[in-house]
Amino acid sequence: MRLYLIRHGKARRQSPTGLDEDRSLAARGREQAAWLGAELREGENPPERLLSSPAARALETAGLLGEGLGLEVEVEERLSLRTTASAVVELIGSLEGVGAVALV
Repeated sequence: MRLYLIRHGKARRQSPTGLDEDRSLAARGREQAAWLGAELREGENPPERLLSSPAARALETAGLLGEGLGLEVEVEERLSLRTTASAVVELIGSLEGVGAVALV
């Protein structure tokens, strides 16, 4: 399996709620995510699945990637800000049979 670990695009410093997980992407971050979606689509082994943290900036990044890749975003709690490394390892292990997956 090819695993793409993708960090969210450039995010705003503050959120309307004051919570870190509610911060959205800045204009530059939206550009970065759209560019990466197009690059991955044209690549040798593009993702077949797209999983995202429930954090706003990750979801926004994944949504723009999904538009470029023609994929639906799957929200995955095991990618949240409060997750553990063992939960992420478990998630990756559950993806058996997938040729390429992107985690945001």
